[in-house]
Amino acid sequence: MLAAFTHSTLGPQTVLSLSHIPIAAATQLISLQKAAFAKGAAKPASTPSKSAKKAKDPGTNDTRAQKFLLALTPQNMGDLTLSEEQQADAAVRSKEYSRRKMAQHREWQRDLTIKIKLREAAIAALPEELRAAARQPDYEPFPASRQMWTFTPPIPGFQEQQQTASAATFAKGNRRR
Repeated sequence: MLAAFTHSTLGPQTVLSLSHIPIAAATQLISLQKAAFAKGAAKPASTPSKSAKKAKDPGTNDTRAQKFLLALTPQNMGDLTLSEEQQADAAVRSKEYSRRKMAQHREWQRDLTIKIKLREAAIAALPEELRAAARQPDYEPFPASRQMWTFTPPIPGFQEQQQTASAATFAKGNRRR
C-alpha cells in the first residue's frame, strides 16, 4: 500500500506524518516506540537533560519523542465510503492495471530469457580453454573516462573547435563558473 505524506506544523518545526498506513501496523509501531521511550525514561536521571529543560519552556509543550510519535499516528481521513458504481469502477481499473503490469513483467522475463540464451550461445561458441574464464562474473567498475556513444556520428572538427574556444576564453580571464 502506498503511503501519502502530509505536513503538520508543530511549533517551530514541520513534521512529516503518514496518513495512509494500515491501522494495525501504525498501532504496533506506536506501541513499540512508546515502550522504547518508556524504557529509556526508566533510567534514573541525576540532572535534567537538555530535552527536559526545553520541554519545560513555555514556548514548547512537546518533546521530540512526542512529535515523532505524533508523526507516526495515522491521520483521520474522514468518511471514505464509496458507492456501488465507484466500487465497480475501481475493481475494473484494478484488474486492468494488474493485466498491464503482468504483461510488462512477462515482456521483461522474455527479454531476460533471450539475453541469457544469447550469452550461453556466445560462451558455447568460444574455444574450450576460454569458456571457464567467460563464465566468471566481472565485477570491475567501468572506467571513469569511457566514451559515451551518441545517436549521431561525430562532427568533424567539433572537438578541436571546442578546445580552442575554451583556451581563448581561459586566456581572456573569463572563466565559466
